[in-house]
Amino acid sequence: MRPAIIKSKKAQIEVFERLHARMKKQFTGHEPDNKYFLRGYKGAEDLAGFGLDFWIEFKWMGVNLWGPPLDGSHGNRNVLGFATYSARSGIGRTAAILARDPEGIALYHDGRVYARDGRARPHRDEPMIQINGRLYYRIAYVDDDHFFDRILEYHFSRLNVDLGAGGGRGGTKGRGTGMDAGPAAGGERSSAVFIAQHNPLTIALWKQLEALGYKKCPCDVVTPDLLVKKNARSVLFEVKPSALSHDLMLACGQVLVYNEHAKADRTVIVSAKAGVSGYGEGLARVMKKNGIAFVPYRKTNDGYIFEGLERILPV
Repeated sequence: MRPAIIKSKKAQIEVFERLHARMKKQFTGHEPDNKYFLRGYKGAEDLAGFGLDFWIEFKWMGVNLWGPPLDGSHGNRNVLGFATYSARSGIGRTAAILARDPEGIALYHDGRVYARDGRARPHRDEPMIQINGRLYYRIAYVDDDHFFDRILEYHFSRLNVDLGAGGGRGGTKGRGTGMDAGPAAGGERSSAVFIAQHNPLTIALWKQLEALGYKKCPCDVVTPDLLVKKNARSVLFEVKPSALSHDLMLACGQVLVYNEHAKADRTVIVSAKAGVSGYGEGLARVMKKNGIAFVPYRKTNDGYIFEGLERILPV
């Protein structure tokens, strides 16, 4: 059964009202003049600058991702739009649609992005889905607990190295330079690049833990990358996409401070190196003394492999 577009404006309003009511629990507040513009994401600190703007009481309808632009420029703004209804455009001709299939109602997007952001269309590994003669990416089901994660994952897919100026797959020529793996001006790491690696990695880790029967846990005061529990035993994860010694030393400090609040049975650092022996005896001693485990990851064509993950989980 092919997805069927929800064409009723009233039905779309009901969907977005329900989604907004659920999403606002993941944020601390909203714009002072608009309760539908959510701000203050409660998740990972790296993503605290992002928000969701629900356009429900306007001439057009949909949801926007609000936050820092991919090009690293200052000033948060709407950086990715999912318009599903417009008085000027028939439903099914907008950049996004709401459509129903046997698994539920999902948000779809045709790949168009804001030209001002300087990037071409996203690079996605999965094929597009044909609905009413047009091709769309399925972004997320509206009842998915990880709806916001899926939106961010789609947003950061535009940082793919193939999306340099004039090199976008299936898109128009952009002014951006694609993913910049090096430091930004002044020696500071590009936060956009870091998040683009960090977010998919953390999501992949969570999916594997969820398959093993773990559930997410809330944590007051601090926001570790991942805090999970199974059979009354909890595990706190700090994820570092790179394997720089600075990142691992920072991770050690983070898990110690976070665990003062989380009280997890096991703390784990996830990074790209095969082990920590190459960073000197000091780091290894600190980790051993404080019972911090280490899990290396490898990226594959199918996703990520977390080596030895099950061995370090508490029983």
